[in-house]
Amino acid sequence: MIGQRYSSNIINSMKNNWSFKVEKDEKDDGILIDIPTQHKKLRPYEVTAELLKYLITIGNYTLLKKLQNRNAVITVPASFSEVQREEIIKAAELAEITTLRLLSEPTAVGIACAYKDSVKSG
Repeated sequence: MIGQRYSSNIINSMKNNWSFKVEKDEKDDGILIDIPTQHKKLRPYEVTAELLKYLITIGNYTLLKKLQNRNAVITVPASFSEVQREEIIKAAELAEITTLRLLSEPTAVGIACAYKDSVKSG
């Protein structure tokens, strides 16, 4: 949903299957997600920012105090468009997270495998 327009075929084919309502943002054909329990409407990147805040909190909870920070390497699907990648970066900024690097998932897997192999042999 992130980086999509309300009028896109993807949104129109899926919106009836979601447990939440989506509306058209009249300003730019964007998407607004209705959050009735909070009496507000959010854009997809704002929802993503809330998820990123939560993930950073959980990650920092498991780390020693001196290792805690708000820096992250974020992975995105290889199929993400430039607009979708920009929306992810915008969400990280809103969550007050410094994006050290934005990697496509296949690249991240390659780096993780190389790291794992270097740890085994070293």
